[in-house]
Amino acid sequence: MSVCIPVLKKCKRTDDVLFINAAELYQPGKRRNTLLPEHIDRIIPTYRHRTAEDRFSRLATLDEIAGEQDFNLNIPRYVGTALPEQPVDLSRRSPGSFRPAEPGPGCGQAA
Repeated sequence: MSVCIPVLKKCKRTDDVLFINAAELYQPGKRRNTLLPEHIDRIIPTYRHRTAEDRFSRLATLDEIAGEQDFNLNIPRYVGTALPEQPVDLSRRSPGSFRPAEPGPGCGQAA
């Protein structure tokens, strides 16, 4: 189960929203998961300094939240955790390593 903790401040100086996706920071347990001190040590500085980190946190403008996201505050819309796929350089393959695929039964044949 995911948990979200909204922090609302009246004296906030900026008009952006900090999203922190700490879904991968926990110690699994039998009945409940636990945040360890090292997890908290990663979350707190990000919150205090309002820093953006790939796959962990992001600052979103109110215009983005209202316009592009239609006021949806679902954290994965702002902070994705998927690793980018590594491109495959086909030019480095040896010329004989590729063969055209053989058509399967019934492929390309008139019935």
